[in-house]
Amino acid sequence: MAHLYRQSARTALFRGRSASAILVIALAVGVAAASASYLGGALRVPGPAEQASTEVMRERGAASFHEFCSWPKFEPRFWPECRGDADEWRARGASALVAHCTRTEPSRMFGADDCLSDDRPLFTLTGEPTPADAAAGGIAAAVAVAVLVLLNLAGRAVPRLRRRAT
Repeated sequence: MAHLYRQSARTALFRGRSASAILVIALAVGVAAASASYLGGALRVPGPAEQASTEVMRERGAASFHEFCSWPKFEPRFWPECRGDADEWRARGASALVAHCTRTEPSRMFGADDCLSDDRPLFTLTGEPTPADAAAGGIAAAVAVAVLVLLNLAGRAVPRLRRRAT
C-alpha cells in the first residue's frame, strides 16, 4: 500500500511540474506574439538620409579637424592635415569635408556618414501597444496551452496503449 502511495505522489508531483511548464511556455509564447504584433505595427525604419548643406559640412569638418589635430600624439610629419595652428586646422577641415562629400577629393579623415544631414536613429517606435496586440498574445498563449496539453496527454497515453498491446 505504501508503494502505491509513493507512486501516486510522484505522479501528482510530475503533473504539477508539467502544468507549471505548460503555463510558463504558454506565457512566453503569448508575450512573444504580443511583442511581434506591437513591433509589426509600431516599428518604423527611416528612409535614406539627405546630404547635409555646405554650411553644416564646413562646420563639421572644422570641428572634426580641430578635435583630431589637438591631440598631442598626432604629429604633423605623419598627419600633414595637422600642420599649423588651430585656425589653419579649422579652415583645412572645412574645405576637406566639403571636397570629400562632393566627391572631388577623397579623405582618410571622413566617412560616408559625415556627409549626411543629421544623426538619425536606426529605428523609431511610433505608437503604443493596442488591445489588438494584447489579443494576439492571448490567442497565441491559449493555442500554446491547448497544444502542450494535448501533447502531454498523448505522451501519457502512448505508454498505456503499448502496455495493453503487449
